[in-house]
Amino acid sequence: EGTRSRKKQRKLVVRTEEFEEQQLADARKLLNDELATTTTTTSMAEMEALEMEDEQRCVFVPRDTRYRYVGGKQLGRMHRLASTKQEFKILQQSVHQQQQRMHEMEQKLAIKMGGYDKIGRAWMAKNEHLRRRLMEMQTECAIFEQLKERELSVIPQRIAKWKQMIETEKKRQTALQMEYENIQHEHDSFQP
Repeated sequence: EGTRSRKKQRKLVVRTEEFEEQQLADARKLLNDELATTTTTTSMAEMEALEMEDEQRCVFVPRDTRYRYVGGKQLGRMHRLASTKQEFKILQQSVHQQQQRMHEMEQKLAIKMGGYDKIGRAWMAKNEHLRRRLMEMQTECAIFEQLKERELSVIPQRIAKWKQMIETEKKRQTALQMEYENIQHEHDSFQP
């Protein structure tokens, strides 16, 4: 806890300066003037120096364990070989890192595609099930429509048959009733 309180006490307070708009405008004007004069007064010697620097390469010199701008003639054959090996090693590491990233992306993509494939297959199965169910319902509907048409054509025939049966039954009942009355009448006549 003692070290924490010391660290808290050691925090630096940085204060920023505040400038007025006029001061900022003056500074911009001075900067623009300076840039205009430096770009127009570039001499031939400065241009040659810039071209020379462009011809030089920034290479890692293993013996010095640092990077330097050097021309092709300044380095010895061993230094050039070592710097080329170093460049190759750096490029190889870069390629390896890119391959790893690509492999990771391929894995992530494969996982996502697998998920989407699974969802797609589930939807296809559901679609197939619903399509079959719809076909069954259409078949059932067609059968019921045919049954309805047959029933509508048969109903008048059945009604006529039932009316005929009712009439026949009425006649039979009437005949039975009359026979019963005759039997009853005969029975009554035998009794003293």
